[in-house]
Amino acid sequence: MHKIKQEFSGKGFDIKFDEPLSKHTTFRTGGPAAAYLEAKSVEDVQNALAIAEADNFHVLFIGVGSNVLFSDNGFDGVVIRLKEKFGELEFIEQEKSFILKTGAGVTLPLLTKKCADSGASGLEALAGVPGTIGGALVMNAGTRSGNISDKLVKVTVINSTGNLIDLKKNEIVFDYRHSSLEGQTVLFAEFLLDKTPAEDVIKKITENLIKRSETQPLGTLNAGSIFKNPQGQHAGKLIEDCGLKGYAIGGAQISQKHANYIINTGNAKSSDILQIIETIKTKVKEKSGITLETEIKIL
Repeated sequence: MHKIKQEFSGKGFDIKFDEPLSKHTTFRTGGPAAAYLEAKSVEDVQNALAIAEADNFHVLFIGVGSNVLFSDNGFDGVVIRLKEKFGELEFIEQEKSFILKTGAGVTLPLLTKKCADSGASGLEALAGVPGTIGGALVMNAGTRSGNISDKLVKVTVINSTGNLIDLKKNEIVFDYRHSSLEGQTVLFAEFLLDKTPAEDVIKKITENLIKRSETQPLGTLNAGSIFKNPQGQHAGKLIEDCGLKGYAIGGAQISQKHANYIINTGNAKSSDILQIIETIKTKVKEKSGITLETEIKIL
């Protein structure tokens, strides 16, 4: 019996052992996790971290599994998904604004829908972006219209010993697709949003969704943008200039719609996707002298 199974069994967790990660990633690839745990409360997270810390088990928190590529061999550790308590959000109405309190497991599509319903403006740029609040904050997700950190007030993180720590926005460094939250686990976040007529918020969100659907392969099995845009350049254009649109290995293919997306056409393995990533980096470096940096996490 795997030591993880031994230590985590019978402790009241919602947990599966040898769980295929292909069920929990937007690429629909990846081998089994030694343990896949759905944490429903802060206590669940604290208890899981205590066991993992005592036995030196690897722990990885994921949202909807976008922006990540797991090995076909899987993950020899505990994968934790934040659910229930972490999927809740609350709007507190002020005179001219809303305070939004949200769990890190809230998905960005749900977030933008609830903002539209409430007439809370400031996060419309995230319309159509996959993922959850927690992961989006760690990588400072966004579009040309804005980033998730723009309206942030504070986050609550948990450290490896199970203590909760509040960090105000000015205590966090946010950069292009990066933040100083990297390596930390976000549990909750608070935003300050503008009070706006709901129809105005809906209009902005709709416009952003239309733009994304025109230029990106929405509705396919992908993990979002593969590479960060280099300073003053667009990764998609650099890849397209190498004639790589439509290039395929196994069941993985560079999107014909946007070259910075790789799609699983149905039976891709993570190794197929990884080979394409390496091919892109080599070809772009040869043609432009630019070394592309991956935006997705490769595990």
